[in-house]
Amino acid sequence: MKVAIPVQGSDLDAPVNLRFGRCQSFLFVDTASDHTEVQPNPAIDNLKDAGLQAARFVLENDVQAVIVVMIGQEAQLALQAANVTVYELKPESGRQALEYLRSNRLQALTSP
Repeated sequence: MKVAIPVQGSDLDAPVNLRFGRCQSFLFVDTASDHTEVQPNPAIDNLKDAGLQAARFVLENDVQAVIVVMIGQEAQLALQAANVTVYELKPESGRQALEYLRSNRLQALTSP
C-alpha cells in the first residue's frame, strides 16, 4: 500500500504537519517495500483551496491511504471519493505514523 503523510521536514523522522494543505512536504511510503520518498507540497502557498490542491497532488501519486492530524472537508471528501482511506493521528513523526498504521492503531475518518 502507498501512504502519504504531510510532514514538516524531509525524512521519515520528520514531524507530521498539523495542517494537510499547508504542509511543507509529503512523505510517500510504499509499505510493501518500505521505499520512501519526500516531495515538496506544491499547494503550500496557494491562497485558496490549498487543501484541495494538496489532495489532487497526493492522488496523482497513486496513494491508497493518507495519515493526517487535521484535514479540511473538501480535501477529505476528494480523497474519500477516490477511495483513499484517511486516517487521523495525533502529532507524531512519519515513522511513528507508519508504525501505528502497521499495528492497526489508527482510526479512519468516515465523515468530514
